[in-house]
Amino acid sequence: MNKKIFYVLPDLSVIGAQRLAIDYGKELQINGYSVSWCLGDLTGGFIRELDPRHILTFSVETLVNIRVIRHAERILRLALLLRKHKPDVVISITPFYNRIVCLFKFLNIISSRVVIEDHAYPPKSYIDEFSFLSRVIYKKTEFLYKYADRFRVLSPESKMYYDNILGNNASIFQINYLNIKRIESLSIDKEATLPTKEKPRVVYIGRFTTQKNIHFLIRSFSLLLKRLDADLFIIGYGPEEASLLKLIHELRIDSNVTILPSSEHNFANLKSANLFTMVSLWEGMGLVIAEAMALKVPVITTNFLAGPQFLIGRKNERGLIVRGGDEGLLAESMLNVLSGADRFTAERAKRAFSFVNDNIDIKANFKCYISKFISQ
Repeated sequence: MNKKIFYVLPDLSVIGAQRLAIDYGKELQINGYSVSWCLGDLTGGFIRELDPRHILTFSVETLVNIRVIRHAERILRLALLLRKHKPDVVISITPFYNRIVCLFKFLNIISSRVVIEDHAYPPKSYIDEFSFLSRVIYKKTEFLYKYADRFRVLSPESKMYYDNILGNNASIFQINYLNIKRIESLSIDKEATLPTKEKPRVVYIGRFTTQKNIHFLIRSFSLLLKRLDADLFIIGYGPEEASLLKLIHELRIDSNVTILPSSEHNFANLKSANLFTMVSLWEGMGLVIAEAMALKVPVITTNFLAGPQFLIGRKNERGLIVRGGDEGLLAESMLNVLSGADRFTAERAKRAFSFVNDNIDIKANFKCYISKFISQ
C-alpha cells in the first residue's frame, strides 16, 4: 500500500480540527499509509505529538510584514512543496487552504487526489472567523470546492448547503471520529484543575465567540442559582472573554461562575462535571458534545443549526435538546438534571456512552473513512 498522504494545516494551535488531523493521520499510519503533516507555521501545543521526520513546512520569514504578501509566499511555497513530493492524497481541513488546494487541482499544479473537509457550518461560520472583506471573498470562492475529489462535511445541514451550490451529492456527510481511548486516558492521567467539588457542577468548553452564545448560558445559569446552589466553569479562549466577565459581575454571580483557559486538563475537568451544556447558535458537529458523552457526562443542548440531533437523538435518547432562546426553559432543564428530578439522566448518559463507542470511535469506524475518502 504505502500510499503517501499529506495533511495541509496552517499550524497546530487550534483545539478541534487540528487535533483531529493528528488523530486521523496517526490512524492512517497504523493502517499502512505514509503520512506527513504540512504546516504553514511550526507553532502550537500539538506539535510535540508528531515525529519531526513527518513534518514539512511551507512557512516564510519575510522582511515585508504585510499579510497579503505572507499569504502569497506561503501559497507559492506550498505549491512547490507539493509538486516536489508528489503525494498521492492531499487533505485540507481549513477554509483558506481548502480553497488553495482546490485551486492547485483546477490549475493542474498538482495531480494528487484532493480531499477537503469543512468542519464549520457556512455561511454562519464566516461571521465569527473573518472580516467583512474576507467573508465576501470566502463566499465568492466556494465554487472552488467542486474541484476536490472528495468533500466531507459534518452535518446534514452542511451537506444541503453545499449540494445546493455545487450540485447534488457534491459533498459527503460523515461526522468526525474520536479517539475514545485517548480521551479516557487523558481524563484519568491528568488531574482536574477545578476546585474540590462541593456542589453540583456544570462545565462548558469552547471558544468565546458569537457562535457559542455563552452570554445566554450565563443568564440561564443565573436563573438556576435562584433555586439551586451550583458552580459553572467556562473553559476556553476568545474575543468575548471581557464581555463574559462583565456579565458575570453585573449578575453578581462571581462566586459561582469561573472562567478558565483551555489546557491539557480539559478532559479531566469535563469528567468531573455533573452536566455539560452547549447553547451554540450553530456548529459544524458539536465535537465537545461527543467528548462529554464519551466521558459519561450528561448533556443538555439547545436546538442549534447543524449539531445536536445526530448525537442526542431526535427523541432525546442520549441527552436533552431544549428550545433555544428560552433562558427559563434551559434553567429548568439544568435544575432537573442537577437535582436528580430527571430520573432518566443516568440512562441517557449510558446510551450516549454506547453510541459514541459504536458510531464515533475512530478504532471501530475508521475503515469507513478510508473507503469513502482515501481509496480511489
